[in-house]
Amino acid sequence: MNTKSSFLVVLLVAPLFLGGAWAGQESKEGKPAQAAEAGAHHSMKEKPHHAHSKSKHFTPHWSSTLTDEQKLKVDQMHIGLSRAESVYKTGRLFELAKLNALITDAKPSQQEIEEIIATIADMDRALLAVRYDHLAEMRAILTQEQRISYDMAVLSRGGVGKAVGGH
Repeated sequence: MNTKSSFLVVLLVAPLFLGGAWAGQESKEGKPAQAAEAGAHHSMKEKPHHAHSKSKHFTPHWSSTLTDEQKLKVDQMHIGLSRAESVYKTGRLFELAKLNALITDAKPSQQEIEEIIATIADMDRALLAVRYDHLAEMRAILTQEQRISYDMAVLSRGGVGKAVGGH
């Protein structure tokens, strides 16, 4: 990659790192109410959003029934997931920037383009594996009763039921 392309990649990727740091700092200082809630995962708030709150499902939301020990494990797992995801997401953005810079060359190498696309596909595959490993790990710490609500939440995500007009 030439100097022009390297400079372009740095210009494209740097705001992502700086913007994230500034956004996090601004939200904590500018909005005290949100900062107080920042420590709690969205799935553990007092009244969790439940997709079936007005339906025929009566089981309590899994996050509202967690023990203190389970809450600690969930927080630890979410930290690990965030770390792993950030590595793949940042790497993917970098590879996309390289691909975009390569495309703008006078005579882009088709082989290099295909290699970068393969690298991006590998990162997407690894990211999906990390996310589903996390779901399995989360499910493993839940009781049988908690799994009912958790499984309903997992199944209500895109893919299952959504593609064929689910509820």
